[in-house]
Amino acid sequence: YQFNVPMNVDYELKGIKRDDWLNGVNTLDLVHIQRHILSIAKFDSPYKYIAADVNKDGKVTATDLVNLRKLILGLTTELPNNNSWIFLDSKTGMTPDNPWPIDEVINVSAIDHDMMDEDFVGVKVGDVNGNALSNIDNEIPAENRSRGKSFIIDDKNVNKGERISVAFTSN
Repeated sequence: YQFNVPMNVDYELKGIKRDDWLNGVNTLDLVHIQRHILSIAKFDSPYKYIAADVNKDGKVTATDLVNLRKLILGLTTELPNNNSWIFLDSKTGMTPDNPWPIDEVINVSAIDHDMMDEDFVGVKVGDVNGNALSNIDNEIPAENRSRGKSFIIDDKNVNKGERISVAFTSN
């Protein structure tokens, strides 16, 4: 990005995106979050933590799973207390397992020269596996395939503790 602005003035840069909530968000993200919460497969990147913190409370919990599931099922149209994308100052130092607090603002004091190293990193909220489309020129509108559809599952008797495989199809 480039701005032509008056010199010797203070500026605050911040990115905000509050649309296209389902871009890159699917049930595989729910699986990744659940496996992280259960300590089966912990996240290996601070950006995955930020993506999974869908209610923006600084932690990844079952509440995040519930909120994301509601979005995927079409019960809600956006996530509470959050934007669809988080834009972080690229210079923010984060540890792999604890990115908080996050810095979403770049403050520039008394700008008096070109500043070519002020960058943001975009994180799509809810998209833990990183398959969201981010380039608007190549973006294809997300198709919501869950509303009004039903799955076909064969009825089966099972015993407690028995491991089973369930096949399901859709019309």
